[in-house]
Amino acid sequence: MAFCSDCGKQLPSTAAAFCGHCGSQVARMALTTVEPPPNAAYRMAAPGGAIAATVNPPPTKGGFVQTFGLDIRVAILTVIVDTLVFSGTIVSLGTLYFFEIGAGFVLGFVTYKIQKNWYGDDHHAALIKALVIGLVTAIPAPISGLFTVPGGALGLIHMLRRK
Repeated sequence: MAFCSDCGKQLPSTAAAFCGHCGSQVARMALTTVEPPPNAAYRMAAPGGAIAATVNPPPTKGGFVQTFGLDIRVAILTVIVDTLVFSGTIVSLGTLYFFEIGAGFVLGFVTYKIQKNWYGDDHHAALIKALVIGLVTAIPAPISGLFTVPGGALGLIHMLRRK
């Protein structure tokens, strides 16, 4: 398949002087037989130049489990750290709350690195998960289990599927 380098529309197999969609000259276009990027939406042309269908980008790699899952090590670490720092905050009557905030930052950074390198998340997905984990850990209540246990279960499914 050949695609117009200006508009990305599929060109007919016969050589034409101009692109039927944008009107660019074929001579100055770089004809390529490489498929367009998989995340780019483009239109498929039917014979006669009519638009047959619009092809949407493929869904996110891994689907639901990849999108909402946490690495099981992150889930266990988050529950342990949140329990420890919340206990310290309660025993100290709130004077150690700043350590809980610091633990949230550190745990968020560790979560980002683990999700990106071991779980296979891209930058944005790992960053969002790390920010949520850091925020939930910094809240002075032991609520991290509400988020990390289901996410860790999905991560366990993800890990078992890979083997």
